[in-house]
Amino acid sequence: WKWISPTRSEYMGDAMLLPNGNFLAHFSQTRQTYEVVSHSGEIVWHVSHYNGKVGCTYCTRSESFRAIRFYTSPVVQAFQSFNSRNGQHTLLQFTTFSTINTPYPKNGLVTVSVGNKMVWKQEFCFLPHWQPTCVQVSLPVEAIQESVFVLAVMEGLGSDMRTTLVR
Repeated sequence: WKWISPTRSEYMGDAMLLPNGNFLAHFSQTRQTYEVVSHSGEIVWHVSHYNGKVGCTYCTRSESFRAIRFYTSPVVQAFQSFNSRNGQHTLLQFTTFSTINTPYPKNGLVTVSVGNKMVWKQEFCFLPHWQPTCVQVSLPVEAIQESVFVLAVMEGLGSDMRTTLVR
């Protein structure tokens, strides 16, 4: 993969692969940050930052070291639901990423609700450095006989940060 950026930096800067497959490219000297779609090179987000003020046209020399992307709720991908071989359990499986790239594991919680009733709660740990965290939940078939249920993934036990999937 190759992306030709509209700017450059001879020193300092950063590039980071994001959980959604895009890249975050930061150029310290020119104080530009881009989120780029990896398969097409399309710029989906860009910010110029001068002297701590976004979009300021006059600036004094002050480079920034690194830009960090974070999400307001955990990223959930590749959700699957299927019955076990013996037909007695429903298996829910998905991949999730923490809201921010951190060198430490973080606590997470997954809940499954039908209507207003929580039928399953399970703790897990988000892997550090935005490694994909695979979570699998095995529920008795009776627990989710309804065709619609809510799967909530929360970061930090007791936190209200969540991603919700509906089936």
